[in-house]
Amino acid sequence: MEVDGVCEMFLQSLEKFSVRYGFYIGDGDTKTFKMLLNTQPYGEDFIIKKLECVLHVAKRVFKRASEAKKILTQARKAAKKDEKKNPEKKSAAKTVVAKKRKTVVKKNPTVKTQDLTIKLMKELSRNYGLAIQRHPDSVEEMRKEIWAGFFHKISTDSNPQHSYCSESWCKYKIAVKNNSVHKFKHPPALAKDVQEVLKPIYDDLTKQELLERCLGGNTQNNNESFNNCVWSMAPKHVLKKKKKKKKHLLRKKIC
Repeated sequence: MEVDGVCEMFLQSLEKFSVRYGFYIGDGDTKTFKMLLNTQPYGEDFIIKKLECVLHVAKRVFKRASEAKKILTQARKAAKKDEKKNPEKKSAAKTVVAKKRKTVVKKNPTVKTQDLTIKLMKELSRNYGLAIQRHPDSVEEMRKEIWAGFFHKISTDSNPQHSYCSESWCKYKIAVKNNSVHKFKHPPALAKDVQEVLKPIYDDLTKQELLERCLGGNTQNNNESFNNCVWSMAPKHVLKKKKKKKKHLLRKKIC
């Protein structure tokens, strides 16, 4: 239904408004765009280009991170099972730790790390969207700020990685500006295994082709708002008789 509706809009644009639509803003679903390309509403010489909805692209970070979290949980469980199956390795590790505790542990305490939580995934998703919206005219600047968010999260006091960070939000950069870096303490960095599962996601979501489709910082907010208004007056789940009345009222309200 949605596919046919969009194609009809493109096919009628010249006749009704003397306009050719050069771009289609989508949310990742390629069915509609493929149909548009096959239909060729303006002929073979006029190719419609697809742009991404920034808000939907940002959601991919959360979705991919959620999938990575499941894989990470399974890997950790498998590692624990392996330890139980090989008690010799475990006991050997314990003796080594016990010996080290007398001399080394006091000097090198266990470093706290940040796990892949829902709160963190939401933050990463939000930061990804903001990076695109702040630089709607430059793919390179988008990519820099997206990676800035990743490296910011893996930074430590011994290895700060804030070269891409902006002073507008990075507390470390602000500390450098105010000559107070010696007082600055980094929050716990992402755990090593968390870094390993997140990095491929950032590699994929900073590819040139994807970021080029994000130029302009476009969203589908206007469409979603209109759709919400329509379905609130004529919801899909209402019975047919009631629905006919709703449609009649809807036409009056819109017209």
